[in-house]
Amino acid sequence: MKSALPFRKLIRLEFSVSGLKSSEDAAALQYGLLLNDAIIRCHVDFSGGKCELLYNPSDTNSRKIIASVKRPLRAKAPDEAEINYAEIVKSGFHSQGAKNG
Repeated sequence: MKSALPFRKLIRLEFSVSGLKSSEDAAALQYGLLLNDAIIRCHVDFSGGKCELLYNPSDTNSRKIIASVKRPLRAKAPDEAEINYAEIVKSGFHSQGAKNG
């Protein structure tokens, strides 16, 4: 029987972002990242200077995502973890970061 879930595995990527001057900068970065069809969910935390996202590894990779963060912003120190999609459905996006981070 074929699985009804749209993905088998996703990658949770977390990285620091420097150069954010306002919450509008964070929102613009988040929006720009979400324009990439391979990125399923994304949250940029202005006060913490962090970005956490989930992406489909069959369509992109962390190097391409990090490279898409343009100056004056800088992304560094990525942390990746492979996650079963079914786990995300059961527990939610934000609890995955706390569980694996």
